[in-house]
Amino acid sequence: MKLKRFFAVFAFVMAFCVNANAQFLDSKRMLSSENKPTNGTVGVCTEWNLWEYLDTNQEVVLFFYAQWFGPSKFMDHIVSRVAERNPYIKFIKADYDDCPNLVENYHIQTIPTFLFFKNQSHIGTIVGVRSEFTFQRLVWDMFM
Repeated sequence: MKLKRFFAVFAFVMAFCVNANAQFLDSKRMLSSENKPTNGTVGVCTEWNLWEYLDTNQEVVLFFYAQWFGPSKFMDHIVSRVAERNPYIKFIKADYDDCPNLVENYHIQTIPTFLFFKNQSHIGTIVGVRSEFTFQRLVWDMFM
């Protein structure tokens, strides 16, 4: 019985911490005049319009995926939910098969792959499938 109570309290504290951290990051981003909310949508990137997304000082997450690949489909849903919770971060996705020059330019060897950009500079890469909570935490850690 004590173990169940412990896990219930632990889950409550974790949910509170995630919510408090999200509110702190939102208030921090709202102070910057250059950051505009993206309404929680995930944009579709091609080889020709990538620079339109990167041509701001906003934080950008570029998600390389393939429509036919199961793990990419799984992460697509997670990215959408994380994008809804982080309207001040631009989330864009590029199809691995439709963007061979981007794949070559950024040396993408595995999908799903996430590239993180801040102030138009590539600051990090994450490869592989993650849970929603873990992916949210990685996004926050990357941009802090």
